[in-house]
Amino acid sequence: MTISNLSELLEHSQCSYCCYDLGGRVQALSSAEFAVIAGQRVAYPYPHQHHAQFALVFWPQLQQHPQPFIWLLKLPLDERGLLDQQAQQNFIAQVIALLGQQLTGALSEQQQQQLQQSPYLFTPNTTAQAALHGQLRVRFGQPPSLHFEAVESYLRDPQQQSWQQLGVQGIHDVAARLPQLENLQQTLLQQLPNFPLPFLQALAQALEHPPLPLTAVEPMLAWLPQLPAERQLLVWRMLTSRADHDLVQQALQQRLEQPFDAAIATDLLVLIAMRLWPALVPSGSNSANLLPQYLQHLAAGEQSLQLPLLQQLIRLPALRPHLLALLRRNDNPSSLRQLWQRLNGATSCN
Repeated sequence: MTISNLSELLEHSQCSYCCYDLGGRVQALSSAEFAVIAGQRVAYPYPHQHHAQFALVFWPQLQQHPQPFIWLLKLPLDERGLLDQQAQQNFIAQVIALLGQQLTGALSEQQQQQLQQSPYLFTPNTTAQAALHGQLRVRFGQPPSLHFEAVESYLRDPQQQSWQQLGVQGIHDVAARLPQLENLQQTLLQQLPNFPLPFLQALAQALEHPPLPLTAVEPMLAWLPQLPAERQLLVWRMLTSRADHDLVQQALQQRLEQPFDAAIATDLLVLIAMRLWPALVPSGSNSANLLPQYLQHLAAGEQSLQLPLLQQLIRLPALRPHLLALLRRNDNPSSLRQLWQRLNGATSCN
C-alpha cells in the first residue's frame, strides 16, 4: 500500500490521533482539516517563516486511558503554500524504516535517537509547549500541573502571594480550563485593571491560544476604553482566539476609525498583523471595511514596519486574495499605491 501523506500514515497505522497547529496560536485542528492540508488540497493556513508547524498526537485505537505519543513537526511549504510533498515522503520513509506500520510500539534508545535526528522534528518555544500541554491535559481528562492551584489562588486573591512565584505552566493550565471555571472567569475579568503588568503579559500569552469563553468577550471589550495603552494591547491579545467574532470585529473597526494615539498605534498595527488578522478577513457587513482601514493606517504609519507587516499578511491564504484585490485598485490613495509599488519591488528582488 502506498502512503502519500501524514494523514494516510496515521489512518493506516491503527492509531487514534489528533492534531494541533503550532504555526500561530496553539489550536486543535480536526482530523478532516489536517487531512486536506496533508493531502495538499488546501494551503496551510498559518505559515510561519515558510513552514508549517504541527503537533501530531496519537495512541493505540482501543486504549481507554491513552498515554499518547507526540511528534512535533516543522515541514516546509512549497511556492503555492501547500505542505511540501517531498518533505512528507522523507519523514514517512524515516518513520517506517524505524517503526514499520506499528507507530505506537516501544522504541529502543537507539531508535529514539535516530528519530530525534530527523530534520523535520523541532522544539517549540516554552510558551507553545505550555499551551500544548495545558490543552492536551484537558483533552485526555488528566489533572492540571502542580502549578495550577497556585495560579488559581492568585487570580482569586492577588494579595495572597507574589505573582513572581507562579509557574508558566499553571497559567496555561488555567487558560485551557477557563471555559469550565465560570467563577474564575468573573474574578479574572474584575481584576484586569489591577494585575501587575508582567503577570498580565503572561496571562495574555496564555489566553491567546485556547478558545476564549464567549462569555468573556463582551466584558473584555467593555474594559478597553478604561485602560491605559499597555493594558489595552494585552486585552486585545487575549481576544486573539475570537478575532473573527462579530463583537471583536465591531470594536476593532471602531478603534481603526479613531485617530491613533502614538502610544498605541505601532504596537496595535503589529498585533493585528501577527495575532488579530482573522478579523481582517471579510466575512460580512461587520468586517467589510476593516481591511481597507487597516491598510490606510499601515500606509500612514512607521515606514520600517510597512513592508514586513504587509508581507506577513499576504502570506496568509485566507487574507491574500482580499488583500491583493484591494492593493490593485486604481482609485487607491497615493500612500497605498506607493506601498503596493514597494511591495512589488521587494518581491521582484527576492
